[in-house]
Amino acid sequence: MKGLTLTTKEQTRLYIMNGVLERQWTVTEAAQVLGVSERHTWRLLAAYRKEGAAALAHRNRGRLPVNVTTATVQAQVIALARQRYLGANHTHLTGFWRSGRA
Repeated sequence: MKGLTLTTKEQTRLYIMNGVLERQWTVTEAAQVLGVSERHTWRLLAAYRKEGAAALAHRNRGRLPVNVTTATVQAQVIALARQRYLGANHTHLTGFWRSGRA
């Protein structure tokens, strides 16, 4: 990852992982502080050793959600709302286009 920026949570994980590597923390203590299982802490530690700080960043960063509404469908709904269904509110339109009747 080029120009990696970590969130506060990820920075905390980085600090704790460094503490574990420097033997300031045990894996059990780190797991409790992070709020994850000991097994997951071992996984994080292994990934951190292999990939560095980038391993602690969320992998979905920068991706669109699977359930995102495409621009084409958004344009169709807006066109229908301005013409055929003038006066209908957003609640009506939400149920309408999700049902596939648009």
